[in-house]
Amino acid sequence: MNQTTHRVLIVEDDFISREVLKAMVQQFSLATEVAESRQQAIELTLAWRPTLILLDQELPDGTGIETYHAIRSLLAASTPPVVMISGHQHPDFVSECAAAGIMRCWSKPVTPGQLADLLRVTGHIE
Repeated sequence: MNQTTHRVLIVEDDFISREVLKAMVQQFSLATEVAESRQQAIELTLAWRPTLILLDQELPDGTGIETYHAIRSLLAASTPPVVMISGHQHPDFVSECAAAGIMRCWSKPVTPGQLADLLRVTGHIE
């Protein structure tokens, strides 16, 4: 699969955080879509079928964990890798993400190095 077939969905309600993540992802020439809410994230995931989701924990209509569970219940084994992004990290939250099957749990702000490492691990870039 080449980079043009990889699709990254950014789920973030904060405009600045969303645009920064989008700009970082687009530096790797990856297709990118954005969602600002839990509902939009679910709809876009089903319609667009991203190959990676960067998911904010605090959304206006629910949590990232709730969003992940909803997507997982609809797609089962076809659920793409998900990285949870939160401004509030605590051990219980990180454990909850891991137990749910979320690939990684990052604190804000996300760094370009973190993103590049993730994209290499997931095969989105070489």
